Amino acid sequence: MANIESAIRQINKELVPQFESRLREHLASQDREWLIEQIVRLTLDAHSLREMDRRHLLAVKAARRQERMERVRKLAIDRAAVVSFIATYASYNRDYLIREGFLRASAPEKGTALLTVEFQTP
Repeated sequence: MANIESAIRQINKELVPQFESRLREHLASQDREWLIEQIVRLTLDAHSLREMDRRHLLAVKAARRQERMERVRKLAIDRAAVVSFIATYASYNRDYLIREGFLRASAPEKGTALLTVEFQTP
């Protein structure tokens, strides 16, 4: 009597040629650099892959950090600008913003939910 393993082997035997054909077709349409990257990834052990992924994530984070720093530099904010900003807006709190019509009275208390667009007035 056949068991589950023999049924799986038989189905696999029938599907392998079709799978191989479709896989070759798919791979033939891919970019050469992508194919090389995939072959390298398949030949490396799990530890090496994790290390590659970790280094890639660190590089992405560093690039994003650099982009943020560039955006901030373009703002040309100096100490005097920060001091001026703080002096101008130090008294602005939830109650002031509601009283002046910038926020709706239903705006959440400080330290609770985020102030989203639904709490802003036109």
